[in-house]
Amino acid sequence: MKTIIVKKNPVLVPDFENVKLTKDVLHLEIELQKPELSASGKTLVVASSHGYEKINLQYKGKPFAGMLNAYIGVNGHTPYEKTGETCAKIEGKKLIIELKMQKPVPSSTGKTNLVCNTGGFITTDAKVEGKNVRISFIACQK
Repeated sequence: MKTIIVKKNPVLVPDFENVKLTKDVLHLEIELQKPELSASGKTLVVASSHGYEKINLQYKGKPFAGMLNAYIGVNGHTPYEKTGETCAKIEGKKLIIELKMQKPVPSSTGKTNLVCNTGGFITTDAKVEGKNVRISFIACQK
């Protein structure tokens, strides 16, 4: 865990844990947090890297960083109906994610190359408080 400042308040941010890359599949774990109301008030954040976090691995000979956000709906609010992605599960107090790496593709700005991307938020089979967890993950290289 590390401490960052968000809106002038110190926030403990979990690090990616047990990160492995096996045959182009990225496996990472992040500690679940107590569900916290998002800025919009429509969702509860259950895990976040709070921006890009360096990942101590290399893909195709270069280091990369990743950003993860995970949430559940609030008061019956279901952001999207699409469900069933099996890339995430919960074990104890950990959110475990496995995603396929991709051939490096230039980002929209051209400053980085995307090497793993959910393409926005996807609904998973993982559940917190009986609700499906939605995740967004992006990994990029310079």
